[in-house]
Amino acid sequence: MEGKLTGEPEKCKYHESPSPSLPENKEKELITNHQSNRDPNCGTDVARARWTLLRQVLRQKQLDSADSEVKQVSVRRFSSFNLFNKTSVMHQETDDPSEGQWVEYTSASFPEFSAFLRDNLGPIRVNEVLNSFDNTGNVYERGTFRRLEIAPKDKPDLWRSTIVFLRSWLISFDFPMMSSKEALEFEGVWPSEEVMAHYCLKKRHMFRGAVCELGGGMTCLAGLMIAICADVKEVLLSDGNEKAIQNVRGVIERNRQAGVFGSTDVSSRVVRWDCETDVTALEGHFDIVMCADCLFLDQYRGSLVDAIRRLLRPDGTALVFAPTRGDTLGEFCQLAEGTGLQVCRYEKYDEQVWDLHLKMQIGGKEAYDDNIHYPLLITLTRGASPTHLHLL
Repeated sequence: MEGKLTGEPEKCKYHESPSPSLPENKEKELITNHQSNRDPNCGTDVARARWTLLRQVLRQKQLDSADSEVKQVSVRRFSSFNLFNKTSVMHQETDDPSEGQWVEYTSASFPEFSAFLRDNLGPIRVNEVLNSFDNTGNVYERGTFRRLEIAPKDKPDLWRSTIVFLRSWLISFDFPMMSSKEALEFEGVWPSEEVMAHYCLKKRHMFRGAVCELGGGMTCLAGLMIAICADVKEVLLSDGNEKAIQNVRGVIERNRQAGVFGSTDVSSRVVRWDCETDVTALEGHFDIVMCADCLFLDQYRGSLVDAIRRLLRPDGTALVFAPTRGDTLGEFCQLAEGTGLQVCRYEKYDEQVWDLHLKMQIGGKEAYDDNIHYPLLITLTRGASPTHLHLL
């Protein structure tokens, strides 16, 4: 077995937090309500820039490259632990260039393992993310989804909301404590997915039987790496968004042609956590279920817990990688324990990732905020902690 977790698992800590009420579905009222809750100490220029950016998101406009105020608050900060080296790949004759660029992801620690990913199959817009229920958008495209912080961190009672114009009405949903003083614009594989993929490579000998990744987004990188490196019977790559799964199917086929799967049966399908038909079809089938950064949507957190519990075999284990994001991780753990699952939480689960985390903290929260960037490892089992998987 390669490497073990260092330190004992921490018991999840829970915090009760009130659920925000949805504002009226009118743009004017919604913006007015949020402006009235703004911190009066916020700088005028920053506040103006935030609302300029918000208006552009609501109207589905791209950022004005000449608008320095907007660009100042839309800068993407930390985006990767650099656990994978990325190399652009020439298109094959059968490839449609409009379907995006193929990139080879090679593990920096285990360079014998690599996978072909297609980072871009056209924009997954916010309405598609919301309608997919469990899609975390583990690959985000430039300019298609921005997360805006409305209230500062020293006002925890004020909720951060991403507001989008969706089919002629407004939907407001919660992203507690997403960033410090800016809107985040994501593209590429999310840090939690990247870390989970690295962890799976390092712990590849613990995987067996059937494995399922939930909410894997456009690439399902971690599940893909298991299919490549581990001696498993089958791997199911899933997401709640059909467009994401369309891309994943292409990714599977490209890697199958490269001959990297061996005898492992690799498949993909749409799995919505709150869809009874989707969950029932897979009930009790998997030895390991895993997901990365899928805990932040309040209305589907309980559905995720239920789906994980039902998809696992009696002796199965779930691996969940996610940052704390305010109370969202704690609330997930609380829901899981409420269903009878054994919950263990690990902060220091990989020496390399931990060292990178400590180095990133030196730069301060303006560049790296562990609340939103550093994923903890949560294990869920029906019985005792998962010692049989050599996690401890």
